[in-house]
Amino acid sequence: ESANQLKSKFLSNVGHELRTPMNAILGFSELLKGVTREHIQQEYIREIQDSGKGLLTLINDILDLSQMESGAMELKLKPVNLKSFMDQFDHFYRAQATEKGLFFEIILPENPMPVFWLDETRLRQIVMNLVGNAIKFTPSGSVRVALQIAEQPDKHFRLTFEISDTGIGIHREKLDAIFGAFVQENGDANREFEGTGLGLALAQKFAGLMNGSISVESEPGFGSTFRLVLPDVSVEESSAQPVALSDEIPDLDLVPDLQTAENPPHQLPESLAETRSEKEFSELNKLLEIMQSRMMEDWKEVSDTCITMDIQRFGAEVKSYGEQYSVPLLFNWGMQVEQFAESFRIDELNKKLEKYPVILKMFAESLKKDNNQG
Repeated sequence: ESANQLKSKFLSNVGHELRTPMNAILGFSELLKGVTREHIQQEYIREIQDSGKGLLTLINDILDLSQMESGAMELKLKPVNLKSFMDQFDHFYRAQATEKGLFFEIILPENPMPVFWLDETRLRQIVMNLVGNAIKFTPSGSVRVALQIAEQPDKHFRLTFEISDTGIGIHREKLDAIFGAFVQENGDANREFEGTGLGLALAQKFAGLMNGSISVESEPGFGSTFRLVLPDVSVEESSAQPVALSDEIPDLDLVPDLQTAENPPHQLPESLAETRSEKEFSELNKLLEIMQSRMMEDWKEVSDTCITMDIQRFGAEVKSYGEQYSVPLLFNWGMQVEQFAESFRIDELNKKLEKYPVILKMFAESLKKDNNQG
């Protein structure tokens, strides 16, 4: 009976979470029909995009939970540079924290770190959920993310991700319940903090898949500290000697011109290739085609200038005839398609490069080919 009540409450929350963004999408789409001013159009489009992202996140959470409950989800381990991994969160969340007036800090070990074997996608989902919640439930003060590494026997390591905030906190009697699949601490009180209550449940299940766990300490009015502990993580063999950390982006190879009969798809390094479903590749290709068309409309002329993306370092450079230009373009292949759309600011890039036209190399088919061959 208790489980049924929780599920009913969850379905009620899901109904609200689905209706709200869907109404926004339909409403703003209708408004666009009668709007001619560009700045108003852009505002409505942003609202539609934000609502679409919310819907996609909700759907992904439900599908992930379904996979977990059926036992169909498996880990996909690969070498992960945690310095680069944590840098992604610095870029992604610092702006959000600053917008709320929060102090945001990421604390890493001073010593060089080896490369670890981890499921980067699931680890990212866990940390994003914990950091995102910390920012969402902290009206003022600070959010800190700390990584601790302790060497274990047989060259294995214990990893601890600690996310602390000065937010609203959680009541003691709710600390265990918040990891339930249909529970949200603040769900009954008000709708100020939206959500379905799936995030922490999924995070705990993902941690369990990696033989880890998430614990929490909290006091209402004083904040919370969540700890993700992965007690037995192995390192890549070639990483037996720790790699020195550097903030510099390494020199990148130029990306070839757009694919033609004489110019076959560019082969990405194996380390950058990730397994993607047919649906994801299809969606990404559609998005890239739209963006390529927009770029060709914006710049009219085409030269040999190319964007080179370094996915693992979460950065990008533009090289043109031996000259190098830094641009505010961030892209990570692990990001969802909608996050890629948000990160790619065509107008900002065009303004930065001024008269230099840019060709964006389409990676989707190349990655797909690499995966099929692998």
